[in-house]
Parts: sequence; C-alpha cells; structure tokens
Amino acid sequence: LRLSSGGTSGGGVFVESANFKVTDGSLYVTQTAAVDGMTITKSGYGNALKLVHSGAHNLFYIDNNSNAGNSAIYVENTGASGLAFLATSGRGADQGDPLIYGESTDAAFDKPILKLIQAGSVNALEVTGSSAFTGDITSQNISITKAGGSTFKMSDSYNTIAIRSVQNSVNSSDISFSTGTSDERMRITSGGNVGIGNTD
Repeated sequence: LRLSSGGTSGGGVFVESANFKVTDGSLYVTQTAAVDGMTITKSGYGNALKLVHSGAHNLFYIDNNSNAGNSAIYVENTGASGLAFLATSGRGADQGDPLIYGESTDAAFDKPILKLIQAGSVNALEVTGSSAFTGDITSQNISITKAGGSTFKMSDSYNTIAIRSVQNSVNSSDISFSTGTSDERMRITSGGNVGIGNTD
C-alpha cells in the first residue's frame, strides 16, 4: 500500500494490490505474512491518523482473535516525554457513559481488569477528586492524601464506617473512627491517647 499526496491537501493516489482495496467507500487491508499490515510514518506537525465520526457505531473497533498472548492495542512511548494515552471529554451532565470503561462479560474471567506496575519511586495510581470502589480491594499499600485530612470509607448494604485523618496542625493529625455518615465513635490522638465515645 502506498499513498502519495504530493504535498497537496486532500489529494492522493491509491495503488491497489491484492491485499488492499477500496469498496463502497470502505478501506480493506489484508495481510497474512509476518510483516506489518499497515505502517504510517509521520514527522512534523499534524496528526499521523485522524478519525472524525458522527455515526451511531464505534469510531474504532478492534477484534483480537489471536491466542498468542499479544495485545489488542500496544502503545510504546519510547523517545516521547508526553502522554502515551489521553482521553478527554467536554460533555457536561448529559454524558451517557464513563470516559473509560472496562468490563469482563465472562463469569470465569480470573484476571484483573486493570493492572498497574510502577518501577519508579512515585505512585502507580493518582486520583484527584472523589473515588468509589465496589467489590473487594486487596492491597498492602493504599495511600490517600488530601490537604487538611482524608477519609477512607467502607460500606455495606446498610451501614458506612469511616476512618478519617483529622489534621490539628502542620505536623499533627488524629485518627477518627466513625459509623454512619459523621457519628464519631473513637479517636486516637497524635499524642497516642485513645478516646472511645468522645473526641478529647
């Protein structure tokens, strides 16, 4: 496949082969050899690939039927200092779905939907804003940071238990244990004192 525009915007010459064809406005690329099916090499300003879609179906659809353990999408950010993946939305309250969504539809699926591995010295995951988790959380290292104090809540179908850090000064914070929405039941002060039924 070779596409040449000759520097003219919107112009191009398609060379059709046995592995490449355009039918009814659709582009088909078929490749069974051990080489890349399509390669786009781009330098300078502008997108290497730009997709604009206003239809009712997916903008980009990938069906990976290989059982070789390969990825459906592989992004390598070698040589780049920017983001490898960025998803943004300008929609307001009428947004119909989450911006990023992962789902396992088979009850026998036994792998994490999301796995993060960090070889550096900073957090593997940083969340700004409120977060909600439904289901089991298995981790030995959970860090929640918020200026002025942070809250970790655990809820079942009927009740909520909250563990809060209550900042008293720059270098001093208490640990508060609450039931319900804000009913404090126990506190451990920064000095090591334990109060049950009071906050002193």
